[in-house]
Amino acid sequence: MLALRKLTRAVADHLTQQLRSHLATLAPLINPRNVFGLHLRSTTKQSVKGEAEAFEQLKRLYLPLAGSAPFNLRKDLESPLDIVNILPEIVPVEYAYEIQDAGQNKTITITSPLKWVLTFSGNGPKRLKELLAQQKSIVGSDLQQCVLNYLVMHVTLQSRPGVTKLLEALRFPITAGKMEEFGDLPVTYIECPVTTGRPSNEVIIQSTEISGTPAFEEVVSPDVVTGIRDPFKEQLLALAAP
Repeated sequence: MLALRKLTRAVADHLTQQLRSHLATLAPLINPRNVFGLHLRSTTKQSVKGEAEAFEQLKRLYLPLAGSAPFNLRKDLESPLDIVNILPEIVPVEYAYEIQDAGQNKTITITSPLKWVLTFSGNGPKRLKELLAQQKSIVGSDLQQCVLNYLVMHVTLQSRPGVTKLLEALRFPITAGKMEEFGDLPVTYIECPVTTGRPSNEVIIQSTEISGTPAFEEVVSPDVVTGIRDPFKEQLLALAAP
């Protein structure tokens, strides 16, 4: 397990740094102002082609979410929107895992170090969870703004298929999915060919007892690394086949 942890950390650090570099280069293409134009508040007002359609798509996604759990937000959506932080940010996926130990159920927070949530800076899942937990004591607009950040990212990438194709060619495919605690909110994920997984429950329990915290990070298997396919090579071999 110690060897697997070292391998996982080395691979995760390398690929995370690489992905952040790619996203920094692509940031101008993921800028939502180039999709929503005058519907996003900005010091420079500039209309862009398709901005009305993008805003209508955003409203179609927002309205069903606003009136349902866990958000229960106001349904009116005024333009322009206040999306302040427009820099892309990635955070590793975390999820709750139920496990039995000595006849008792325990909830362990599992981290997938090679699968990330893509958001705009400062609006990761942890922030959204905090706002939901404080829902009764915070100003509703804070929660609404965080939810809108997820939707704006989703619509922006749908309007920029070239970015999705480019990241896929770089072995970082983008997918849209959901998180159980966020209902039907579309969450943007980025993955990579190197997958991680959980060892046996016994190993997880031992690890959490040693660390003293109910948290565990998935690990890479060496077989996964050596078994990675090369789509580019396979395409060329197919073309060269008689």
